Formats: sequence, structure tokens, C-alpha cells
Amino acid sequence: MTVPRAGSRRLSRSEGRFLDIISQFGRELAPRMRGDGRSEDRLRTPVAGLIQRLGDTYGISLVVHDEVVLTELNSRPDMAVDAPSGRIGYLELKAPGKGTPETWRPNQHDRRQWENLKSLPNLIYTDGTSWALYRKGNLVGRVGTLDGDLARAGGRLKPADASLERLLKDFLEWRPEQPRSLRAVVNEVAPLCRLLREQVLETLTLERTSPEQPFTILALEWRSILFPAAGDKKDEADQNFADSYAQAVTFGLLLARVDGVSFEGRSPAGIAEQLAKQHSLLGEALLILAHPRWVGHLNVVDTLVRIIGNIDWSLVDMGDADTYAKLYETFLDSYDPALRRRSGTYYTPAPVARAMVSFVDEILKLRLGKRRGFASPDVVALDPAMGAGTFLAEVLESAAGTLRAERGSRAVPAAHIRELFAKRLVGFELQAAPFAVAELRLHATLRTIYG
Repeated sequence: MTVPRAGSRRLSRSEGRFLDIISQFGRELAPRMRGDGRSEDRLRTPVAGLIQRLGDTYGISLVVHDEVVLTELNSRPDMAVDAPSGRIGYLELKAPGKGTPETWRPNQHDRRQWENLKSLPNLIYTDGTSWALYRKGNLVGRVGTLDGDLARAGGRLKPADASLERLLKDFLEWRPEQPRSLRAVVNEVAPLCRLLREQVLETLTLERTSPEQPFTILALEWRSILFPAAGDKKDEADQNFADSYAQAVTFGLLLARVDGVSFEGRSPAGIAEQLAKQHSLLGEALLILAHPRWVGHLNVVDTLVRIIGNIDWSLVDMGDADTYAKLYETFLDSYDPALRRRSGTYYTPAPVARAMVSFVDEILKLRLGKRRGFASPDVVALDPAMGAGTFLAEVLESAAGTLRAERGSRAVPAAHIRELFAKRLVGFELQAAPFAVAELRLHATLRTIYG
């Protein structure tokens, strides 16, 4: 228990806990600083303990990894910190007394290393005494410092001011940047979807030797109801289920964010309940797949919730009219290029689909006596393999264009489009992910029609 000095203000519980953590850091560090080995390596174990105890204080379960290789940066930070919701950031340790990039005179190695690491979104440089937080090369706040000799202070080690606690809290509470394009969204979620698929496969494999087989039962039910021809071999069936599960969860969560569902304070099942209010089929599927019985040991789902929940769809650049149509193909190319080739997932460019729909609309009007074409109340548009919904979206646009021309106005009667959308626009799609993308595309088309 921390007791304030006479004449000082009373410390809050969090301040007292932080002082205790620093004091313990000092006790662990002192004997190591007087030992052998590289100076920065002496910091490694005490710094890892400091970070993990801070995580406990802030209610975050943390794992600290040593020297994670970042191939794309040709670098290897001394530490990486993970939470259940994903990678938080990195720490680079320097020899005590060296300082941070704000104050040091770097040698060639340090300068080259800094050039590689400064693109990271959440990075701490520390020599044990000075601590600096950088985000993409920019210093965040003030450099935090400790008061006391690292080799001698022991339990008397303390922060010089409030800057260090604020810096470490900012580091641990970091959230990823808002993606600003659909490509950025795909780059965030595709690797996680792939990892979720592997976790599901691993779970199915482990259940083969376990008397309890809840995931195996779920896979059998999923296969018998939705994919009866998904393959006869056990390994093939497991692969198909794991892939379908991962894609359904990923795109169900994406669709929920597009609809403005807040993920704050909601479990995956709670998110699914909100999604089902607008998209009953995918919402109910997600409600089953995201039940705590399944996702309790699939920590990638928590990461997906964290990453997708951070997306503000109003900030995402939707690009041209083809963007939604490209979304699933782009996703699949990043997620599993071989699966894309096997499934033949290649989108029909919007201009091609538009020309084909326009041709059919003209036939309806000129040859079949349907004066309004696709807008006629007795014309049903059916796409037996709708993929990302490109053709159905073009049918909506075609019908809206006919109604505008008929009225001589940009305004489109809502009742006509609502009736077409609800009763005469039919699409079938076996895969959950393109089905979700089709919903995104069709709702975006409605928003475009009504401005």
C-alpha cells in the first residue's frame, strides 16, 4: 500500500497503484543492471513485467512477445504487445542512458532502425529511464521519465511526473486508425478471417479425440441444412465449414457496421441481435454462429469485433459504382486466392451488367408489351447466382430511370421501388460473404436513388 508523504496531497487509487508498479519495476531491475549481458537485454524481463502489471490494472489481459520479426519493414522490435482484441503495439529497448530519438545522437544502426520502425502506428522507445511514444514517426505527448538510478534505486524508483503514466496508458489503449477505403477495410479483415478459419479447423481437429463435440455438431447441422453437397470426405467437409463460418461471421459484422450498429459494450451475439432487426437471414445466422458456446474460445472473433467496430462507414471512400461489386473479389484475392480460382469468383463489371440489363429492359418494353420494363408490376427479376448483387442493383437503377422519365422528374415514387425491392427482385447465393456484399450493394443503390 502506498502512503503519501507528510504535506503532500492524497493520492488516488490509480496513482498509488502506478507508483507501486514502478517501485516493483525498480526492485526487479536493480540486480539485473548490476549483472552481465547487453545493457538493453537487462531491461527486457522487468519491462515485460511492468507492461503486464499495467494491463492488469487497466483490465486488459496482455501477452508480451520477444523480438517479433516484421518482414515487410525488414526489422525486429524488441517487444510486441498483444491483447485479446489484437496487436496493441511495439517497444524498442535501448541501452540505459542512451535516451530516445528526441534527444540522442544515433549511430548508423540506430538511424537505419528508426527509419524502418517509425512507420509503426504505436511504438515506444525506452532506455529504462526515458520513455517516448511514437505514432508513425510522430512523438505523442511528452517524453516520460523515471527519477532514480536504475541500478541502485530499487523500490525507491518513481516517475518524475504524470507524463509517464499518461504515456503508458495511451499506448495500451491505442485503437487502430479508421480505414478510409474499401481496400483498407479488406486489408484489415481478410487476414483475421483467414486466422478465424484456421482456429475453427483446429477446434474441429481437437474435437475428434474429445467426448464433447459441440463444434462438430454445429458443422454437421450447417452442412445438412445449407450445404448438403459440400463434400463427402471429413477433411473436405471441415474445410468447407470452417471457411463458411469465418466468412459468415466476418461479413455479418461488416454489414452490422454498415447499418450503424454500435459495437461498444456489445458481445458478438448482441451485435447479431441488432443486425437481425434489419437483415433477418444473415442476422439469425450470425446469432447462431456467434453464440458464446462457439466464440468463447475463438479469440480472433474478439479481434474482428475490435477492428470492424472501429470502422466509421461514413468516412470510407466508396469509390466508383463498381466498388461493392469488387469488394468480395478483392477480399477473396487477399483471403484465399486459390479459393477464388476454384469458386470462379470474378465480378461482372458494372458497365457490362448495365448494358445487359438495359437490353433486357428494352426487350420488355418493345417486344413484350411491358411499358415500364423492369418497373412493370408483373415483371420479376431473378438472379440464380447473384454473387455481389451487381445485376439486381442495375435492375433497381433501370426501374428508377424509367419512373423518372415517365414523371419528368428526378423524384422516384418510393412505393414503386419498395414493391420491386420487396417482391419482384429475387437473388440466390450459396456463400454468406457475397450474400452480405449483395445486401450492402443493394442498400447503397437505394440510398443513391433517393439521394
